[in-house]
Amino acid sequence: MATAYQRSPLLNDLRNQVAQNRLDSLRRKAQNGLQVAGVGAAVATPVLTNKNGDQVLGYDQAVSNGGNYASYAQATKPVLNRFQLQTDYRILGNQGLALRNSGQLSQLDLRRSVTDQFLTAYTAQLQLDFSRTLLAQLRQQDNQLRQLVNAGIFKQTQYLSFYLSVRTQEVTVEQNRLAYRRELGTLRYLAGVGDTVLLALTPPSRLPTGGWLASPPLPSGDIRLTACGMCWTAKP
Repeated sequence: MATAYQRSPLLNDLRNQVAQNRLDSLRRKAQNGLQVAGVGAAVATPVLTNKNGDQVLGYDQAVSNGGNYASYAQATKPVLNRFQLQTDYRILGNQGLALRNSGQLSQLDLRRSVTDQFLTAYTAQLQLDFSRTLLAQLRQQDNQLRQLVNAGIFKQTQYLSFYLSVRTQEVTVEQNRLAYRRELGTLRYLAGVGDTVLLALTPPSRLPTGGWLASPPLPSGDIRLTACGMCWTAKP
């Protein structure tokens, strides 16, 4: 089950969304901090001189002063946004809670699907084991009946009818083996396992009956806060 949780594309996508929600919270916190910016401007006057050092092309240095240069820095920090910041944090918190609840529901759904498929595959394995046991008994009886036929105690026609039952059971064993391989392949597909070896499943243990949901559902009050946050954003 742990492999199915780890390799499920849906659960991995929800985990990534939860991580993105945490990053959004950190980014919103950084946006509320002190922000420093610097701006610089430089205007230079092109001048061409000859080999004697005399200016032949360009602006006069006495007039242009060689160019204009300016730079300044500014620092800003939001001050009167306490309610807006609280609302943003509530919205991000509700989004994270909804994602975590969706992850738990998806995890339970995956657990149910894998458990159901495991029981189906285990039933197919039991059917295959029963068919193989019955075939082994029929083959043992076949050897005994051959001795009786050779001794003239058992009729040949009756033996051929029994031999048809043995061949039919062999076909049944092959069908059950293919059915078990199919169900086992479906179980491995749900669990994200790429192995194709035909192995015997371990008998299932007793499953818990309740207490799977650890986190509460999304509170209705948080939904109202989300709507309030949208209204606050729309205010001038």
